[in-house]
Amino acid sequence: MYKIQEFNFANKKVLLRVDLNVPLDDHGRVVDTHRMQAILPTVRKILQDKGSIVLLSHFGRPRGVYTSKYSLKHIVPALSQVLGQEIIFSENCIGPLAEARVQKLLPGQILLMENVRFHIGEQNQEKYFAQALSRLGDVFVNDAFGVMHRADSSIVQLPQYFQFKMLGYLVEKEIAIIDKILYHNKAPVTAVIGGAKVSDKLLLLDCLLDSVDNFLIGGAMAYTFFYALGGAVGNSLVEKKYTNQVKLFLEKAEKKKVNIQLPEDSLVVRKIDPLAETCVVSSKHIPENWSGVDIGPKAIQQFNVVLNQSQTILWNGPMGICEIPSFSFGTQTIAKTIARSAADKKKMILVGGGDTDAVFRQIDLSPYAVPPLSTGGGALLKYVEKKTLVGIEAMQKNYI
Repeated sequence: MYKIQEFNFANKKVLLRVDLNVPLDDHGRVVDTHRMQAILPTVRKILQDKGSIVLLSHFGRPRGVYTSKYSLKHIVPALSQVLGQEIIFSENCIGPLAEARVQKLLPGQILLMENVRFHIGEQNQEKYFAQALSRLGDVFVNDAFGVMHRADSSIVQLPQYFQFKMLGYLVEKEIAIIDKILYHNKAPVTAVIGGAKVSDKLLLLDCLLDSVDNFLIGGAMAYTFFYALGGAVGNSLVEKKYTNQVKLFLEKAEKKKVNIQLPEDSLVVRKIDPLAETCVVSSKHIPENWSGVDIGPKAIQQFNVVLNQSQTILWNGPMGICEIPSFSFGTQTIAKTIARSAADKKKMILVGGGDTDAVFRQIDLSPYAVPPLSTGGGALLKYVEKKTLVGIEAMQKNYI
């Protein structure tokens, strides 16, 4: 596998796999360009070398059927603005017409192909689809970190058809930051882990046991921990079948002397409604018919003490139902604490996960520093668990 910084793309048509699965508003306008901005270094390198670019991306979950709302044509105006030039659009990503558009592409031009997931072959890992895509470029660059953990055709099958293939700057940067936090961190190391389901995060927690000093556990998954410890959690979301696994994890953490912090108190409601009556109670004494929806003021103070003492911080998953403004205070306050820590350049920080990333774009960070935001939640988790990704493994194989 080649290194992008060492390769000269002059007069090459570069098939660039990226992750442009960005959120749109009700009018089909892009509301967050973070993933577009993240591919800028790779795009600039190719264009400065006088190469041309054929962009491949998925968008939404159309499941192999053309659906207008999942067309990448909606992102063309925003992408053009971010990349600073006209974006040519192709109504399909394979076939004679798509190939003809590529043939007409001149050095310095960018062509965006239609959503690869409009073809069932993409998510079924079918070789015919990868072969058809391979005819769109001389060089293959994968800069789609957000889907490098998915065994899709354009991720794991496509690299085998290229002699010249390499990872983009974004993927290299993401991996370097994660490796630094895992292997070259500064103590104390704290992992802030939230989200709805403990089942989604147990493997991550287990894999991090040898790398961290503290776990701060929030979100609905915390209530499975409280349930396992014999607490009363009311109607809070609990995955009872994972009780024994949680207990085993807590035993491992105790043996390794890893500090586990669960939120002392919680904001609770009788029903999940933005206008619902709320109150704050002990997280292990939640009344019947009430559900935890955010960490409480004592928990915020408790978590902040640990975060302010930490030199390395990894955050994945919100502290509550942060998409509802009245239940987002805990998550936003933790975000501000981490943003303040990011202003200290000696500290190592990484934030990953769509919900978590979105929080930093909802609050005023002008007094602070924006921490490094990963473009892939699932990919980040999988890399921490496996220390590799199927997309990276596919690029490392030599077929030709």
